[in-house]
Amino acid sequence: MSRVFDQAPIQKIVELLSKINLGIYSMVNDYSNLYSDDEINNFKNIYNIILNEINKLESNNYVKEEVESVLKYEEYLKPYAFRCFKKELDNGYKFISWFKEDKAKFPSRIVSSTFWNSGDPTFCDSKCGINYEVSNEGFLGAFKSDAATLIQDKSQESIYTIGKTMDGSVINSYNLITPVVTPIQVFDRSGNDLKSKHNEIVLDRRYIKPVSVVYIDEDYIDIATKISESYNIPVEYIKNKQK
Repeated sequence: MSRVFDQAPIQKIVELLSKINLGIYSMVNDYSNLYSDDEINNFKNIYNIILNEINKLESNNYVKEEVESVLKYEEYLKPYAFRCFKKELDNGYKFISWFKEDKAKFPSRIVSSTFWNSGDPTFCDSKCGINYEVSNEGFLGAFKSDAATLIQDKSQESIYTIGKTMDGSVINSYNLITPVVTPIQVFDRSGNDLKSKHNEIVLDRRYIKPVSVVYIDEDYIDIATKISESYNIPVEYIKNKQK
């Protein structure tokens, strides 16, 4: 994580810390079966430390060293939070980057995907997309709608920075996304299923692997096949429950 706080307004620091605590809360309450008792107790302790810092900041008690120390928990908690996404993969969810107007675009340094299952809406009603295998390193964060992410010059490094590219550019999310987030936070619950709200997952292309081109409408098999040939990966038809 490459966040810089020197010029960050206190309210933005509070917003980020609050999002991290919401992620911890969801980990403990929605995905407790994924963690040991010791891990749960550690999460609760971190939650209280962050909450205490939030209270200090809201009282205009800003100590830069304290903020930097507390925000180190974001990187520490990332693999634990990502465990929740890996669990939902077992339930049929996939990291899919949908093609706008069903056309492949030139690969960029980051990939925007959705966390998707049959029956969920697709981005821009697309019928084709790429299914990615995602590692913890490749997961930069998620948001329930638009993550508002840009690649910018390193001079723009700030509280919004969620990563860096190999050339030193920074990846900024102006909706302050964090990797300390769970699938339930970016979806609605509907019975036993998650329901998509056009969530956005931001991925680092260096640490993800395209595994298939998916299509959800049989009329698009030719388009999907053509795209799969350019990526040298197989085609996968998924019957969409929403149709």
